[in-house]
Amino acid sequence: MPETDPSRPTRRRILGTLSSASLAAIAGCSRETGSGDSERTADDGPWDDLDLSGNLTFEDDPNWRMLGHDTGNTFTNPQADGPSDDPSVQWTVEDTASAAFDGYRCHHPLIVDGTVYTSVEDESTADDVTAEQRSFVAVDAETGETETRFSVDGRIWRPLIDGDTLYAAVGGTIRAYDLESGTEQWRSETKLPILSASAIRLVGDVVLATDNAVVWSPDGELLPQLYAFDADTGELLWERAGSSSVGIEPMLPVTADGMTVLHHTTPLRDVGSGDRLAELPIEPRYPVLDDGVLYALVDGDDETVLASYDWSSMTERWTYEPDESVYQGWVVTVDDIVVANGGSHGLLGIDRDTGDRRWRTQPWDDHLGTIFRVATRDTVYVVYEGGAAVALDPTDGGIKWRLRTDEMNWGPISGCALADDLLVTVGDDGTLFGIS
Repeated sequence: MPETDPSRPTRRRILGTLSSASLAAIAGCSRETGSGDSERTADDGPWDDLDLSGNLTFEDDPNWRMLGHDTGNTFTNPQADGPSDDPSVQWTVEDTASAAFDGYRCHHPLIVDGTVYTSVEDESTADDVTAEQRSFVAVDAETGETETRFSVDGRIWRPLIDGDTLYAAVGGTIRAYDLESGTEQWRSETKLPILSASAIRLVGDVVLATDNAVVWSPDGELLPQLYAFDADTGELLWERAGSSSVGIEPMLPVTADGMTVLHHTTPLRDVGSGDRLAELPIEPRYPVLDDGVLYALVDGDDETVLASYDWSSMTERWTYEPDESVYQGWVVTVDDIVVANGGSHGLLGIDRDTGDRRWRTQPWDDHLGTIFRVATRDTVYVVYEGGAAVALDPTDGGIKWRLRTDEMNWGPISGCALADDLLVTVGDDGTLFGIS
């Protein structure tokens, strides 16, 4: 199937249920609750007095607690072994998710302490989004046996697990649940519902949440897309506007050193206050921070390029501008190789230090779409829409194995998680494939 880039602004969602007057009221009072900026510009020399070492949360975690593995979006689990050299699908967990709802095109399965977590839909509500009911389930990583932890009216989106707490987006709010009992601990209160929750991050005692919905007030002000909550109480700490140039791919912020930058925006913000500390020289798409280097796709006048910047100084290291395009998705780095998506040209291996292309690999005769690549210390796993997967040797792009079953029909839904010897991919209807 031809690959389309969901990061392009294909449509803009407007709050049809709110009147212009109510939107004006929301916009007017939001400034009283921390949505303003403490401005600094590049002329102030902001990078000179910031301590930027690239310290990430969950960087060395053996689990997969959230999409991207850690707050740098490295999609790399350095403690995982990954599947064997001759893997197979050990189990499946079926779902009935529909790609008609944009947010369901990207699923966030988790793997924590030998258990896979996901949400599944009650089949009786599959065709009626207004009456949707879903359950959060625990899946034995070895057998695929499932246990329902709790159920809610509505979708359970963008989960993150820390200790005994599950954070997730439900019904236009961010909520915290006891992981074992399903008891709700808190739910957020924001003036504007979080219409299309995109990602949840935990940094110390702050929960960050992003929203793909693009909504303006009647006076043309872009309303918040980045929220910060107290992790213990759910109190709203601050909220900020994001970018109008978003599509339906997850808006994963890069967060390190107590600071965060949102997908396709330039402000570097303090996690605790939301204050603008510095301004990035680019608007990073699919940002990744790995070993002190920021990688991102950057939209030019005629094409999209892959850029590499030193995180501590925000100076450009190189820009990859090949004949073929770089395409949607986050890069992964293994040793001195950056693996990127070349779209119809396959996968690209780029020298981490110079930006020169080292190899190019096309795993399939028929092109499959992919936004996800995940990695261990020595292997890159390319996860495709529909659930197919390929293992690559990052040194030369050699194919270690390919897996694509009859059940892995092409579809726009995808997702991934990697821990121990298990790779989880997501199929067309939201079905999970446990590969080891």
